[in-house]
Amino acid sequence: MRKINIKSAVLAIIVSVMSVALFVGCEGSAGPQGTAGLQGPQGIQGEPGLPGLPGLQGIPGNQGPPGAQGPQGPQGIPGLQGAQGVQGDVSVVEVPAQDNSNISVSKTNLTTSEALTVNGSGFTAGESITLWLVLGGDQGIIVGGGTGSQVVANGSGAFSASFAEIGGGAVNHARAIGARTILAEGADGSRASAGVNIIAKAVNVSPASSLDVAEGYLEPVGGSATINGSGFQSGEAVAIHAVAAAGGLNVLVGSVASVNESGAFSVVVTDEMNAGVYSLEAKGTGGSVATAPLWVVAK
Repeated sequence: MRKINIKSAVLAIIVSVMSVALFVGCEGSAGPQGTAGLQGPQGIQGEPGLPGLPGLQGIPGNQGPPGAQGPQGPQGIPGLQGAQGVQGDVSVVEVPAQDNSNISVSKTNLTTSEALTVNGSGFTAGESITLWLVLGGDQGIIVGGGTGSQVVANGSGAFSASFAEIGGGAVNHARAIGARTILAEGADGSRASAGVNIIAKAVNVSPASSLDVAEGYLEPVGGSATINGSGFQSGEAVAIHAVAAAGGLNVLVGSVASVNESGAFSVVVTDEMNAGVYSLEAKGTGGSVATAPLWVVAK
């Protein structure tokens, strides 16, 4: 029988084992994929993701029909009062028949633009009174340009009413010229009247007005002289003319814008007149008139 070497046998076993281990440790190529397994059960829902970016704005839709009208709102605060309008002409109105009463007027001669005062008595205490300027027949205008009664009688039945002018507006001023009646008509039936004379323009003639040429004469064509006047109304303007009968000459030789407070003036005038004798005439806008002879002579 063959005798086995134990040492050699053990070495051979070790080599074999190492060879097998080395063979097993080296991975081979992957085999073909197996058939997919069955779907597993649904997992637990995860946390929500972050919001996405906003999308682009869409195209506006068509305008809808208007809605029903809403209820009326509360009334607003009243606005400020507007400016007073220009007073119109007072219409001509019917004037009642006169009665027996007593009134007096501060002026018997006045223009339509002059101030006046009407005083009355014998009316009923507390009676409203309307004052009329009778234009003719049964028509007239309310004095002062009002539209109703202007004054109330006191406890004694008396009154005093002042006005800046007759009134009635431009339409009736022309009709008012002449001898007229102011009628006071009370609301309780009292009536009184007084006469007045309405004139177109006030004329205040000063009989004391005087005029003179300081040098006594003017040189012809280009000469000058000082004209002095006195007795005129304070503040009135004066125009000075040289008047000649021959040829109807009437030449303005000078003027004064405003007479001083003493009613006097002094003005230097020049002329373009030939030698001769003229009437020098000074007329004031307030009606004052004065004349003096004027010699135009060479030295």
